[in-house]
This record gives sequence, C-alpha cells and structure tokens, in this order.
Amino acid sequence: PLILKSFSEGDLGSLRRYLGFDLYEEFSSAIHQRDAAGEKLKIEIEKIKDIQLLDAEVSEGIASVTVKFSSLQTRKLTDANDVEIEDDSMSNETIEDIWIFERDIRSKDPNWKLVETGTTETD
Repeated sequence: PLILKSFSEGDLGSLRRYLGFDLYEEFSSAIHQRDAAGEKLKIEIEKIKDIQLLDAEVSEGIASVTVKFSSLQTRKLTDANDVEIEDDSMSNETIEDIWIFERDIRSKDPNWKLVETGTTETD
C-alpha cells in the first residue's frame, strides 16, 4: 500500500527509498507523463484478500522474494479538467499483484527494494 500510495501521489522521494533503480526510472517516467498531461491518479486499497510468498532465494549475496498480493482496489484517473478517464479507472476490482523484492544481505540497510511488478485483474 505504501508504494501504491506514493506512486499515485507522485512522491518520488519515497519511491526512491523503496524501488530498485530500473523500476524507479519506470515509475518516475509514468509520474512525469501523468503530470505533463495534467492527470491525477488515486488508488484505494479497499481490502487485502490474500498474501502469498511464491518464491525466495539467495544468490551472490542478494536475497530475493516473490510475493503475490490479492486485493480489492479502486483506481481513478482524471484528466486536467478533473474528468474521469474511464478506460484507465476501475471500481472495486480484484487485482493480483506479483511483486519481487530484493535486498543485499551484506548491506546495513534493512529495507527491501521492489525490483519488478506484474498485475492481473481477476473476477
């Protein structure tokens, strides 16, 4: 929820702390495009339905975990005139996010960084 909230609010400072470099660049680009178009995104997590650890491994000092989040979400994208862009909005949809987090186990930084995301809508 923190990462989704930061993304929807365009909070690049928070995202920099929690995203791997490549994913940060992707999120930053999407935020800048949204800002340039005058669009605003609001994401609400209505309910977390399930969280599953799908995979975990350590390779060359990098720990990696793959987590599936199933949640009920409402997303609203509006244009510069505050009119909802219906094709990019949804209400009370079940979303399954597959997120991969990594952490250098030699680092003193306790934070895991999100390095890859995937999302699917389900019924």
